[in-house]
Amino acid sequence: MEGAASTFVANEAGSTTNASGVAHFIQPEVRRSMHGFLNTQLRRAFANNTLNGKPLPPKRSYKGGLTGPTFRIKAGDRMKVYLFNQLPPEQGECGPPNTENCPNTTNVHTRSSYLTDGQ
Repeated sequence: MEGAASTFVANEAGSTTNASGVAHFIQPEVRRSMHGFLNTQLRRAFANNTLNGKPLPPKRSYKGGLTGPTFRIKAGDRMKVYLFNQLPPEQGECGPPNTENCPNTTNVHTRSSYLTDGQ
């Protein structure tokens, strides 16, 4: 996809560029279970990032990047995720769930998972 690389976002800590100096998308960090268990933390806060070497306004991030990590676990493995929302409180009333009108409210998306509260 020639020319499409200019639309990809990269953070300052790990961006790579092509010969033209255009940033390439970098894969998110991968966290894997070991011995049947994944114990990890997520911190949600504002961070400064760049797009093609130009600064962006502070964006909500996980560990300074624009995407959260990828969790790799096998069937039957267990995981414990501690989520720390370090974003400021919402201003005013929030609308219905799953809408973008409460941007500092944090949730976690999963696919192909069965989640329990550990009870």
